[in-house]
Amino acid sequence: MKVVIYAILVWLCLTLQTAIRPLADLPLVLLSVGGMLLPRPGATVLGFLLGALHGALAGANLAGYAVSRTLAAFATSSTVGLGLQPNPWTAAIVSAVATLFAQAVFLFLCPPGSIPKFLGDTMGMAMYNGVLAVPVYALLRKVSAPAATPYGPA
Repeated sequence: MKVVIYAILVWLCLTLQTAIRPLADLPLVLLSVGGMLLPRPGATVLGFLLGALHGALAGANLAGYAVSRTLAAFATSSTVGLGLQPNPWTAAIVSAVATLFAQAVFLFLCPPGSIPKFLGDTMGMAMYNGVLAVPVYALLRKVSAPAATPYGPA
């Protein structure tokens, strides 16, 4: 059942991201919050899936999206191992930091035309993602039990 719910959320995030082009990066919000709540293998698969599909929908830089999002999901799955307890505040901070990290990796893999504009947009996106992570966390915490260890539930 958890896989079906995550599949629906992946579809919803990518559809909204493509259709309305919000200031936030909705797939990054989902992978950062999902990465906190899923075991490391599940979080990494979620990050790769979101990155590959988002890159395919963007029409360019498929590898950049896939690699940056996979690494960000892997990193967010380590929050439980670091002793951070999943809660709305942690979700907001982890989502903002995951956005900065993913965009930094993307910057090095696929340099944009204007780096200062890219960095400014990334900082704004990180703030929006942090705010949006709170309701996403409230939704996903009902679906996913937090992992007790970085490698899966205890």
